[in-house]
Amino acid sequence: MSGDKAVMVVGPGPVTLGQGPGFQFTAARGCRHLRGMGIRVIVLEDNPSTLMDVGGGEEDLFMEPPAPEVVEKVVKRTGAQSIWFSLGGKRGWSLALRLAGEDWYEKLGMAPKGIEDRAQWLCGDRSLLRETLENRGISNPAFRAVADVREGQEAAVSLGFPLMVRPHFSCGGWGAGLAYNLEEYPLLLEEAMRESIPGEVLVEEALIGWRKYMVLALRDGEGRSCVAGIIEQAEPLPRHDQDAVLVYPPLSLGEEEAYGLGEMAKEVVEALDIVGLAEIKLAVDPGWNDIYVIDVNPYPWRTFTLLETALGGDLLGMHINLVMGGELTRERIEPKSGPGFGIMLAVPRLGYGEENKGEGYTALGCRSLGRRVYVGKDLGEAVEETVRGLIGTREG
Repeated sequence: MSGDKAVMVVGPGPVTLGQGPGFQFTAARGCRHLRGMGIRVIVLEDNPSTLMDVGGGEEDLFMEPPAPEVVEKVVKRTGAQSIWFSLGGKRGWSLALRLAGEDWYEKLGMAPKGIEDRAQWLCGDRSLLRETLENRGISNPAFRAVADVREGQEAAVSLGFPLMVRPHFSCGGWGAGLAYNLEEYPLLLEEAMRESIPGEVLVEEALIGWRKYMVLALRDGEGRSCVAGIIEQAEPLPRHDQDAVLVYPPLSLGEEEAYGLGEMAKEVVEALDIVGLAEIKLAVDPGWNDIYVIDVNPYPWRTFTLLETALGGDLLGMHINLVMGGELTRERIEPKSGPGFGIMLAVPRLGYGEENKGEGYTALGCRSLGRRVYVGKDLGEAVEETVRGLIGTREG
């Protein structure tokens, strides 16, 4: 296991409505788990609601903005040996990019925890992710990385419409969208570049009508890996998974299809050298002729809590143990076998905005404020529970 005695955790800060409390909840749980391992946890977070739940003494809580100068001050005061960005969402990404780009690690004498820095660069920079996976023979949608309008126009000519445009280092689909023609495209390109931290965006073929699955995989530092579970998105692409009904276990997969998706996910975490829990998003064409990797989150993201609900396990704790040097044992994560679990439907709570806010293109930033989870012994009972639960609500 890791010999760190003190680590710094970057909190998610004030979250948007679209993010909901998920990142705050995960950050607080992560801090408590690390403290349970006997590690001193120093929290850098300027959102009071998160600080109320992370625990620890007052001397370890710093309610300040996550700037390199603040990190330097906190490290000198506390002696933190490493820094965790993954519990901070997009804010963690932003700080990691600044620290790496301005040589702060050498100045501070510290580093990101484990392989977090490399994994964040690979998965946050979507063009770098695509290129890395292509070099390993893993399929991706056709794409072009563009940094300005001229390159964007060349990509449109090369790929043809409809096109998906997505920013690098973006959360919740903000800045991403779908353009069907040259009239819609320039506005979408401008929005995506504005939302991208480095200014570059990915332009790729649109996988309209394809099925989407989230495969959650675990891997340790020795290269052992397993699939924790697969969650199915009921509505097809380009629907954002946060705004879609999610199903566990996936109803459209037989044993052979589930095995194939799982093996592909394990190949992805191996190619990216990810340690811990990762969420691999896969798109499958309706005829099952092609399977593409469309996104990778190299640490616990939004859907892992749904799988925890179904499995009754602590995936976040397993992730932290693996990142801290633990081994993946042969024990398998099995679904609950009791009479209360059969099919789980996770239904989004859509709380604000319209899906196509008049931009002229289809915006894909998520609008969900969270989820309601309904369980039935079979699909019919799960749907009945969902209908009863939604009656009288805005979603109903």
